[in-house]
Amino acid sequence: MPLASCSDSVPEGLRSWQPPTRSQILKLALPAAGSFILSNFYNINDLYFAGRISQDANNAIGLCMMVLIFNAAFIVLASRGALSLVARLTGARDTEAAGRAAAQGILLSFCITIPVAVLGWLIAPHLLAWMGGRDEVLLLATRYLRMIYLGFPVLAFQPMIDSIFLARGNSRTVFQNQLMATGLNTALNTVVVFALHGGLAGIAAASILSRAIAGARGFWLLTRGRNPLPLPPVLSWRPRISTLLEMIRVGIPASLSVAFYSGIFMVLNRLLSRFGQEAFGVLGIGIRGIESIGFMVLMGFGVAASALSGQAIGAGRADSARLTGWRVTSAALPIALFFSLVWWFLPLPLIGLYTQDPRVTELTVVYLRMAAIANLFQLIENIPGDCLSGAGVPRRQFMVSVPGNLLRIPLAWGLVEYTSLGINAVWLAILISAVLKGLAMLAVFRFADWPEEAARKLHRALD
Repeated sequence: MPLASCSDSVPEGLRSWQPPTRSQILKLALPAAGSFILSNFYNINDLYFAGRISQDANNAIGLCMMVLIFNAAFIVLASRGALSLVARLTGARDTEAAGRAAAQGILLSFCITIPVAVLGWLIAPHLLAWMGGRDEVLLLATRYLRMIYLGFPVLAFQPMIDSIFLARGNSRTVFQNQLMATGLNTALNTVVVFALHGGLAGIAAASILSRAIAGARGFWLLTRGRNPLPLPPVLSWRPRISTLLEMIRVGIPASLSVAFYSGIFMVLNRLLSRFGQEAFGVLGIGIRGIESIGFMVLMGFGVAASALSGQAIGAGRADSARLTGWRVTSAALPIALFFSLVWWFLPLPLIGLYTQDPRVTELTVVYLRMAAIANLFQLIENIPGDCLSGAGVPRRQFMVSVPGNLLRIPLAWGLVEYTSLGINAVWLAILISAVLKGLAMLAVFRFADWPEEAARKLHRALD
């Protein structure tokens, strides 16, 4: 069906939707970025308080890190699908349908995370041992990860509520809720570690409790706060197969991208274990403790691009979706550059927050400087990719990210085996793949006909 016929079916009032200005983008993206940074403080808190226990505890958190990111793939499956559909229905000004879609997203989240939690609890020690964990590090990591799985459905609830708020263009409430949750998590970790001596299992329990409270508050604000979304009564919720399938269709490419990213790192962990258990500490500090802060900012701009492009498609303005993506990417560039410069020139003060071990510090400095370069290419991969996802055509993003991440395994193996770079060969393989993925996504976003495809898909879905 031609794009014009899709647009002709949209009421005249909806065609007044205009591409966002820079100030509008920042108004949506910065609170979203702030909320992601605050959410990431759960991981930073865990690393910091684990470091107060022992270096083995810190290494155990690093060993668990990629499993936690793999878990996030299941959260992304539901939340990204819900964000896209609620955003498109918001753009179409169908509030009742957006409310029904939000309820289906919450249902989908629980249906996915409950069986994952059971399976994860059972296989946790075996998976961590396969990844190279040994002795005390393996024991501590198992205790931490099993507690996380006990509360996994609760941990997934808050991101789902956040996604619904973001789809409606409300990032301020998400930020405020995360600020409360992070403060509560810090207080609970302080009590657990220093007063109760609860170890890593206590740290995980603190994360579950604080997110449970934040998720409950978010749900109340969504349904009873200012400008509430009309969700159906909870007792009347029933799965709507067509809606769930649409969410899964949109969410699964992003979910698989996260799963492949973390799964590949699990394989790389076996390679890294050749260089000692401190390699896991480098991953935990470098990726989760430091680099992730800059990545969370990119995620904030990414969900802004996702929500705004979805609204453009829903409003019948497919012609504006690509321009929206360019504008969001441009707005994020100065911030991404700032983080890259800090990681390159000031790594030691950042690393010192987590460890004083000289070997771990030396290795993490090299990692961060490579991450400083990769960060700029992640910008042009993630934000345009999220724009495609929000528009309802995530397949192209998947076709770039998954092969690019898979490339890391042979690259890392070859560089380790045939160069004298040692553990730094693994970081170089990550950098090379980031460069290639960024350039590939830039080409897809610029030259593919994805806005027209998105308009046709929404037209068929609404029919």
